[in-house]
Amino acid sequence: MSRTLKADFYQVVDANDRPARLEEALQTIAALPEEERYLIVGKNPVRLHHASRNGLQWEGELLRIRMDVTPLRANLIGGLKPFELDEDEGLGEETAFLFDARTQVLVLQRNRIGVSATAAAYYFQNRAGLNNILFLRPVLRRDAVMRLDRLRQVRKLDVRFAGVRNPEALRTDRSVAEMVDVLTEFQAPSAAITLSMGHKKGSLNVDTVRRFVQKITGFSAENDQPVTKLEISGTAEDEQVDVFDLINYNLVEAVTVEPDAGRNVSYARRRAFLRTSWAENREWLDQMFLDNQANV
Repeated sequence: MSRTLKADFYQVVDANDRPARLEEALQTIAALPEEERYLIVGKNPVRLHHASRNGLQWEGELLRIRMDVTPLRANLIGGLKPFELDEDEGLGEETAFLFDARTQVLVLQRNRIGVSATAAAYYFQNRAGLNNILFLRPVLRRDAVMRLDRLRQVRKLDVRFAGVRNPEALRTDRSVAEMVDVLTEFQAPSAAITLSMGHKKGSLNVDTVRRFVQKITGFSAENDQPVTKLEISGTAEDEQVDVFDLINYNLVEAVTVEPDAGRNVSYARRRAFLRTSWAENREWLDQMFLDNQANV
């Protein structure tokens, strides 16, 4: 049965929008003995299974060891047998990654039962003993940024927060911090906030909206997908009304593959997929995170 591999792209920053020392974290953890690499994340251990540096890039694999399940072997005619696991064994769920130190972009294989973006941020930050919070901010697709650039008026901005465990970890910008103040004041982990011009003519501050939407999205060790809706309504430069939810415009690559003989997809093949995904988007990533910095 064929499988779909997906890769998500994240810019790795700290709360002040600076490089978040992920390369240092990888160096620190990779130097540890195998038995010291694991860290309990949620209910299960996560560990860096292997990592290697290739020029300015790091490649490797994270492993989530599912200790809270008791699997059964089943056949098609109704037979069941338990798996025999030792006390210190569990089911290993693999998640490959590629990190580019030039652009501070992490490409993470998507695995719903593997290591999530939030778990990866928590693991790297805490196992390496970093003092700063790691934010994995989803990279926007080129067409989303072009739509933002074409906006000349913003009539309405809808933001939906869900499951915010630590509002302080979202304070990455003054406008973001002011929304976080509302959550903190009312002790509300969830909220829907709408800023609108209503029936009045004019626009919300377009530059502030652009800056806000770039700062508010992102995973961290403290919050798992805190923003679930980020919809902008406005007028583009061609005078057409534009309405879009930026949550749906994150950069994702996907490929359909046939599994190996053991029903899995080998790390070598998943690594090749991440390398190809990176290469196909390198021009855009350089433009976003290198060319823009040079123009600041």
